[in-house]
Amino acid sequence: MYNIDIVIDDNIANILDRLGKRYRATKEYELSEKSYLEALRVRKKLAHIDSKHYKPLVAETLNSLASLYREQDDYSFAVECYREVISIRRGLLRENPLRYAPLLAIAYTNIANLHRLYHKNRLAQFFYSEALIIYRVLAKRESNNYNIEMLNIVNSLAIIYDKEGSFEKRKGIYIESLVIYKELISSGYNSYRAGLGTLLTNLASLYFSENMFDKAKEVYPLALEILLDLSQKDSITYKPTIAMILNNLGSIYATDGEYREALKSFRGALRHYSSLAEKNPTVYGHHVATIFKNLASMFVHQNRMKRAKHFHLKSVQIYKTLAEYNEDIYNIELASCLVDGVHYYRQHSLSLYKAEAILKSYDKDSRAGELLRQINDLRQ
Repeated sequence: MYNIDIVIDDNIANILDRLGKRYRATKEYELSEKSYLEALRVRKKLAHIDSKHYKPLVAETLNSLASLYREQDDYSFAVECYREVISIRRGLLRENPLRYAPLLAIAYTNIANLHRLYHKNRLAQFFYSEALIIYRVLAKRESNNYNIEMLNIVNSLAIIYDKEGSFEKRKGIYIESLVIYKELISSGYNSYRAGLGTLLTNLASLYFSENMFDKAKEVYPLALEILLDLSQKDSITYKPTIAMILNNLGSIYATDGEYREALKSFRGALRHYSSLAEKNPTVYGHHVATIFKNLASMFVHQNRMKRAKHFHLKSVQIYKTLAEYNEDIYNIELASCLVDGVHYYRQHSLSLYKAEAILKSYDKDSRAGELLRQINDLRQ
């Protein structure tokens, strides 16, 4: 049974903690910090008397302080508090794993989120991974309760790995996300279908970027099925992604010599991108031009030069229009099309002079230099 001094200190700590929350809510940060620090001092003193009861409260106060410092963009102090929270909860984990494992996972996630916010990606990866280890164990008992937390973490890791450009890490985290999404949806969480569609798109696009076309060809249709269904109620949100998938599928089919399927996919992509370009030509116009270039290339491989020239000239026309909006972005694309016209589509060599005149203004651009060398080769 506690003596009167412990009861008084406990009440004081509780009052100070509540004051800290109230001051923080009104953005009186200095008063909030003073209240939390005093509550922390009292609770640490009480923890020496009753560790089992007061150590968890010490961790809670430290967690509140960390959130306060984070709100004020004080990275160093926030990290210091989170690390102390982790240290305490690791100790408590040995006493009561079922109670403190989720709290430790939350602490790992909090510090990982902070490191990621300040672009400390190596540290963020480490703490996210520590949280995942715990959640994977917990999910074996109560999957629905922890799958959402795991999904948030793996999505954060996916963003980090995308920036790093690591294929194996990105693929691994996408596949882990895929398993979680499927479990959530099979448990009735249908709102996660949109996330699953995005994930499948990202996975297929990863394979596509690595020229793993067979894998991309398997995954893109799975994403497309979901997104087409979702677009029935919200076409604006999903139309750009659907168009991109169809264009990439068209490129894969054309590479594999499946020209009928390629044409079908390119037409679908063109329909979506043309609709988008009508409302926002500067954003989506170049996508239409890219599809025309892809169609022209496909018809060259079929030795259907009349159709190839037709779509090539359409792409040149679009890039000329886009260059009027923004020369710096589209002039090199226009010059590239003009060079392709001579190289692949038997256009008159006078086009090379037009391309050369454009490229001379971009002498420091590596792509412009490469095109100028190509022009010299074509003249020989």
